[in-house]
Amino acid sequence: MKFHRILVPSILALTSILPQAAHATVAAYTSHTVDLRAGPSMGYPPIQYVRKGTGVHVHGCVRNYTWCDISTRGRRGWASAAYLATIRDDKPVYIPPYALDLGIPIVTFELDDYWHENYLDYEFYDERDYWDDYVWEDDGLPPGWMEDWEEESDDLVILEDDGSIICFIEDYDTVYDCS
Repeated sequence: MKFHRILVPSILALTSILPQAAHATVAAYTSHTVDLRAGPSMGYPPIQYVRKGTGVHVHGCVRNYTWCDISTRGRRGWASAAYLATIRDDKPVYIPPYALDLGIPIVTFELDDYWHENYLDYEFYDERDYWDDYVWEDDGLPPGWMEDWEEESDDLVILEDDGSIICFIEDYDTVYDCS
């Protein structure tokens, strides 16, 4: 009986972790130039600029798919989901209305673990005590958020200076011409 009380909660805890840990990333790209941030809010420190059209890996998003944990070119951080897009049925689409269908998991933001994994060498890492008390959920919706995601996605087509269309990123780091 004692063994059962320990084993069952342990198995339940493990199975709730496994799907998220085993989940593959979703290929996407930035529909606008964005600040990659150290947390899911404009209030967190910026890590780097990510240019419009850059391929990214989406690891998961917070509830309501407002902010997503992404990585690109060796950096990991958070971006407004409103500025992330992917290809669905041969058409560019924004991430938020299709995130569930794409299999993007809901994730939580745990500052200490996330920053320890990704930002040990950053100056703001030593300010964790300050950021531990930061309530990012109070910041409201992220930049670019739309109430009606059914609008046309024509603005997701990215053009080069010569007018040629840049298509989706196959290897997450490069784009190719599809005109």
